[in-house]
Amino acid sequence: MGFNIPMKTTGAYNKNSIINKFGNQNAVCRNNPVQNNNKNNSSSSSGNGIKLQRGQKIKLSDGNSDTNLKFYFKWNIKNPECDLDGSAFMLDGRNKVINDNWFIFYGNPQSPDRSLNYNAYENGKGAEMSINISRLNPNVQKIVMSVTIYEAFERNLNFGMIENVSVSIADSSKNIEIAHFDIDDCYSSITALVVGELYRYKNEWKFNAVGSGVQRDLAGFCGMYGVNLI
Repeated sequence: MGFNIPMKTTGAYNKNSIINKFGNQNAVCRNNPVQNNNKNNSSSSSGNGIKLQRGQKIKLSDGNSDTNLKFYFKWNIKNPECDLDGSAFMLDGRNKVINDNWFIFYGNPQSPDRSLNYNAYENGKGAEMSINISRLNPNVQKIVMSVTIYEAFERNLNFGMIENVSVSIADSSKNIEIAHFDIDDCYSSITALVVGELYRYKNEWKFNAVGSGVQRDLAGFCGMYGVNLI
């Protein structure tokens, strides 16, 4: 099964239009408290969570617990030409998606096991992912969370035109913030961000605050993680 991804109404990725540029230049990250001012985020957390540093790992849940996590992604756009999207790649032990349906974005907003749901905010300034740990397919070993700019290569757009990218992690059943991670300084040399990874470690689920900027687009991530595009 292949994906003809309906990225926007103005076009879709296909095998003839994909431009994959692989690179590994990291963005510089500074850490400041999250300002939770998105009106669409009606269940926003308290703001008292751990302030994560780049590369820091924290435990979020035991593997068999009924933990419901919310990941609130936010960004400020300096150039109105930029249109950002969040996405999640649900990977198995090979570091590849189980199959194409385990690539989650606004065109495919729910995982096959119904454990992960994606919702983009109407004002274009963020998105959220809801994850029920107890529902996760046992083959899922890692969930990579990224933020990309639509048609970044084609329209010469980059993260120098974006500021204050952040993710706030909350326990939605308790309505409390667990942690937040701010990526405040991103360079014009990058076109996408790996914000973080939720990964299985023994009988626990942990979060790795990655904050790595790369020269890649969403189609490039798809190729890297085994999503078939047509």
